[in-house]
Amino acid sequence: MTNIRLKSLDQFQDVMTHNGIRLAEGLLPKTTILKLANRASRENSRTPVQWNAEKNAGFTTGEPWFPVNENYTEINVAAQEDDPDSLLNFYRKLIAFRKSSEVVLYGDYYEHYKKDKQFYVYERNYLNKKLLVICYFGADQKRFDAPAGISLKNGNLAFGNYDLNQIVANGFTARPYELRVYFFDPEQPKNHYEGLRRQP
Repeated sequence: MTNIRLKSLDQFQDVMTHNGIRLAEGLLPKTTILKLANRASRENSRTPVQWNAEKNAGFTTGEPWFPVNENYTEINVAAQEDDPDSLLNFYRKLIAFRKSSEVVLYGDYYEHYKKDKQFYVYERNYLNKKLLVICYFGADQKRFDAPAGISLKNGNLAFGNYDLNQIVANGFTARPYELRVYFFDPEQPKNHYEGLRRQP
């Protein structure tokens, strides 16, 4: 699901959001406060689940406790259930991978490129296994170079949100909002995780 855009400040129910609204009143125009609240509120994760395209997104036959996102007729569980490349099924694969991977559950954490504002890159290590997570938050293409000491060609691409994930000179040109997760395990053959990739 996507973030909801509430049309008025009185629709928010989150206590922290209301505290922020009270602090901002008198300092900022209401339109600016509404824009900031929609951007930062915790309400986005609390909207009724969009099960299907029926009334109230199939969440209830009564009156929902909170507004339903207007895009529920297009974005809902039923519409994504049978699509292997849907965001719903991508998250299911991520959750299954997390539950089955000791390096995810128990590995130590080390962040690379801490000052970079567009790449969030970290690794986890556990019992000679390594996970390298590369998240790119830019809207344009940008070159990514693997951290020192890590050879991408020696890893399996466990997850990615694009197809054709080539490696050139131990890096790649990151596409808008690209995610790649490389898994390094000397006991697993290359392409072991081929089936987990999500196409765009």
